[in-house]
Amino acid sequence: MPILSEKLSVKIDVDDVLRGQGTDPTVIRSRKGKLLKTAEQALFETEQLVQNMVVYREMKVTSHIEDKLIFTDDSYLKGQLIKNHLVGAEKVIVLLCSIGNEIEKRLSEVATSNLLYGLAIHGVGSAAVESLANAACEYFTKQAKKIGMCTTIPISPGMNGWSLHEGQKQIFSLFNRIDPLDIKLNDQGIMVPKKSLSMVVGVGKKVNIKGRTCDHCNMKDICRHKKSDN
Repeated sequence: MPILSEKLSVKIDVDDVLRGQGTDPTVIRSRKGKLLKTAEQALFETEQLVQNMVVYREMKVTSHIEDKLIFTDDSYLKGQLIKNHLVGAEKVIVLLCSIGNEIEKRLSEVATSNLLYGLAIHGVGSAAVESLANAACEYFTKQAKKIGMCTTIPISPGMNGWSLHEGQKQIFSLFNRIDPLDIKLNDQGIMVPKKSLSMVVGVGKKVNIKGRTCDHCNMKDICRHKKSDN
């Protein structure tokens, strides 16, 4: 099973941690209060707990029938988002990204005694796994360009047109029964460790390269802490 982690450079800052907490860094910095100091402390004390783990599979596409993308081994991905977004893909990169269990363990230790600090640690974990996923996507975009191909934006189960439970089952089935770096899926379709992400990137000469992942998110109309387009 290919492992990508050692090839990725991942770094987060305090603004990333604040966004991971669901806050606006500009607003929090203007207040210069306890939330900012706590985020700085949490990043300093827990960043070393992050364990970058990325495992992936490259799946060659043989056909695209209605809302189903079929691969050479007859496995598939299925859903309206798959139909709309991966048209033209010659192959698909399926990724599992995780930062391990240590952040979650530390969060459990402090959450009941120091809620604010626990929230900041949660922010570190959320920012770290997002940064890891972005780094993985950038890596495959560069690899695709070397052979004259393009990549789509990443899509994940839980986005509009691809239910969380079904999408996660489909992705994990592509890894067969191999245990991918201790990343698992529970009965509710939630990844374990919790600070983990699964995603799919289409690769091809004629794939759609436009758009943003946020465009397909169920929270796009009410999200208050996404990064600006500027």
